[in-house]
Amino acid sequence: MSIKKIIEANEALLRAYKNTTTLVGGLSVRFFKDRFIRQLWIDDKIEKWKKRKRPDKGKYAERAGNRAILTKTGRLRRSIRVIKKTADSVVIGTDVPYAEAHNEGLSTTVTQQVPAAKVRSFKRNRKGRSEIVQAHNRKAHSRKMKINLPQRRFIGDSKFLNRRIEKNIEQLILKELKK
Repeated sequence: MSIKKIIEANEALLRAYKNTTTLVGGLSVRFFKDRFIRQLWIDDKIEKWKKRKRPDKGKYAERAGNRAILTKTGRLRRSIRVIKKTADSVVIGTDVPYAEAHNEGLSTTVTQQVPAAKVRSFKRNRKGRSEIVQAHNRKAHSRKMKINLPQRRFIGDSKFLNRRIEKNIEQLILKELKK
């Protein structure tokens, strides 16, 4: 092999090396965002996400039945991006505060502070009869609540993703060497 061909091959490998972090970052972000669409995690085996226990209340209630798990506004999925990229490494992450709780799972007890409030009079049905509740003031109080979020992994280390990255890097190197 001539020195000219060795230099050309070396330059091709250098170009491939420079594009590797961009390739890895793009593949990883797409893979992690795809978890929200497929609603499962792929590592050695496929782990489907647990279904929702109860429907939503409030302004998103009408769409709750047919929307994806972990998707109410789409903020969590949209927040996944390349946070830091150097010549040798890529860091993918999110800045959403509740991301870790959903990704890792959470089981805890929290104390909620309920403020004082004025309650208007209203009509309710109780034990088969209609009654009117008079307007009154509700005192401030606190209550303990148990929170149990199942683990629904969407970001992290995946052997499946690592194999996909290796294949794409091999293709990038071969493509650069053919030029």
